[in-house]
Amino acid sequence: MTKGKLKLPSPPQEWFEGIVEHHGLAVLPLELDVCIAAAQLPPIHDDPCDRFIIAAAKTSDLAVVTADERFEEYGLTVLR
Repeated sequence: MTKGKLKLPSPPQEWFEGIVEHHGLAVLPLELDVCIAAAQLPPIHDDPCDRFIIAAAKTSDLAVVTADERFEEYGLTVLR
């Protein structure tokens, strides 16, 4: 089920692959250590997907691009 917030100009997989290629991004796998780290985060953020992003960034020592100010509360470098 989707909330209908994101309108894509093409099918999701095609859009995502195009964005990754265009911006030269790397896709991080959702490994067990990231899942465990997400479950052990303090309860600042309640969105499970955001918690995976936070845990992946912390595990890999990466910055996150987001407008969500709660990410900084986890000690992450946030780019806006």
